[in-house]
Amino acid sequence: MSNDGTPGQPGQPQWDETNGEWVSGPYRWDEQSQQWLPRQASAPAAAAPANAEPAPAAATESVAPAVGQDAAATSPVQDAAATSPMQDAAAASPVQDNAAPSAPYVAPVQTAAYGAAPAAAYGAPAQTAGEAAPGQKKGLGTGAIIGIIAGSVAVLAVIAIVIAMLVIPRTDPREAAAQSAAKVVQDYLTALADSDADAALALLVDTPSDATLLTDDALSASNDAAPIADISVPEPTPLASDDEYSHDITASYSIGGKPVSGTFSVVDYDGSGDWRLMSGTVDLFIGSGTGDLDITLNGEPVDGDSVTVFPGTYHLETTSPYHTLTGTDTVTVSDPADYSGDFSDVNVELNEKGLAAFRQSITDAVTACLASKSLVAGCGIDIPETISDGTKIIDGTITRSLDADGQATMANLKPEDIYGDPMQVRGPYIGSVDVTADCESNGQRLTGCTFLFLPSLGSPLVDFTTDPVTVRWD
Repeated sequence: MSNDGTPGQPGQPQWDETNGEWVSGPYRWDEQSQQWLPRQASAPAAAAPANAEPAPAAATESVAPAVGQDAAATSPVQDAAATSPMQDAAAASPVQDNAAPSAPYVAPVQTAAYGAAPAAAYGAPAQTAGEAAPGQKKGLGTGAIIGIIAGSVAVLAVIAIVIAMLVIPRTDPREAAAQSAAKVVQDYLTALADSDADAALALLVDTPSDATLLTDDALSASNDAAPIADISVPEPTPLASDDEYSHDITASYSIGGKPVSGTFSVVDYDGSGDWRLMSGTVDLFIGSGTGDLDITLNGEPVDGDSVTVFPGTYHLETTSPYHTLTGTDTVTVSDPADYSGDFSDVNVELNEKGLAAFRQSITDAVTACLASKSLVAGCGIDIPETISDGTKIIDGTITRSLDADGQATMANLKPEDIYGDPMQVRGPYIGSVDVTADCESNGQRLTGCTFLFLPSLGSPLVDFTTDPVTVRWD
């Protein structure tokens, strides 16, 4: 309150005996912080009557009360027209250090100018509700802060949406579908290159019923022989509007360093975005030439005329100790539509061990049969006791031998080409057998009898299903 009682205007600094502090209207001087602060719930200092006669500045002075009877002297208040109570504490502090005595405070005589315009003298209006104290900034209320934050968030959201609409291009659904289809092909070929059969199968519409060769081991053998690498799936062309659920993706890659390309049909039947390969395997034809021979494809046992495989390289072998395969025994399947490779020209032959077993078994059988003195000798050269002219051959007296052609054949036994079952290998026709024996004709027993048109050694059949191998004669 001002000296003339006007609310909201700072008045002349006065000493408040009750609280022991300098006051000026609604403010008090805080000695610790050296600044004017709003007063608490304390009564305002007494103000000069509005009609008080200002005393002449040179003749009349008013003395401010001291703190207690023997309080230290206080510093005089500066001229109101020159110094505001809000100025620097060093220049405008109404209270000096109590440790040093000084002259009593002498208030200058009010003038008409001071009484009429106290605000100009101190330069600070009285504090009102919600306002900050002199020398302090007014803080924002909680509601105002929340409003500012909410408004900022809304503005940022609008800006983000505008940027997204201007900067981020909208994706054509057909283009997105084509990219999804291409990714399936990329993932499928990567799974093959990584020898991950399960990952590859998971990308197919249907799992083939024959999964004999659809294994990690079979793929590993394929990649060991001819690795799949250099996979490239070009940026696809967006799907046509009338064909939005299927797409053909052409990819390039290499198998064993040889560049190949393949076209993969990818479908999304229900439009759910679950794109899969219509087909990712090939039925590789093996043929029937191997018969009952034990064979493997990339180390996996196989049975039948064909087997389902992934794209890759496949080597056909046999586990038989007596046989070998000739012809095209390695085939590369480039893609699910590649039926160019098969094993139709594969042939089965006896290896060295098989050839030795073949010859030895025939030789042993023929030797045993020729050595027999009995009518029943085996090897297809059994002879009857009585021949067509009535001559009786005496059992136990028989001698058999091969002619020159038969001996030459036996010295150079060669198997015939194997057709059908390679476990049954046919030998060559050996020839006729010379037989001499005692005989009885017209009641007389004769020695050194010779005979014509007796059974000869035919073509032996060596059976490799037995151990040791055996020989049969037709």
